[in-house]
Amino acid sequence: MRILVTTFRVPADLCTGDKTTIHHLLKFLAPRHEISFLTFSTQDLSQEEMGYVAPYCKRVEVIRLPRWRSMANCTLGLFSRKPLQTHYFSSKELHRRMEQVIREEKIEIAYGYHLRSAQY
Repeated sequence: MRILVTTFRVPADLCTGDKTTIHHLLKFLAPRHEISFLTFSTQDLSQEEMGYVAPYCKRVEVIRLPRWRSMANCTLGLFSRKPLQTHYFSSKELHRRMEQVIREEKIEIAYGYHLRSAQY
């Protein structure tokens, strides 16, 4: 099966529960499925950080989301009924790239880790 996994954090360094969960999910799914992985980062990732996900994924895309953009999103989110967490991680670029990956990789199922990924 071709699966798209989206998350709001790069599962590098495995020092928190959410990063560890995503890492183990990718590791578990990889032997039986083709995984495409999309995530956010506030900075460029090192080869070491990419090494936590690359061995398990056919495709890895990291979308830059500067903190100033997240803060601007939250400010606009004050006038919305949606949780601020979803505004913090709102990105037209991620939405566009997700549609592109779904089309190009012929994704059969998508998994969004956490409420923050649910909007996509």
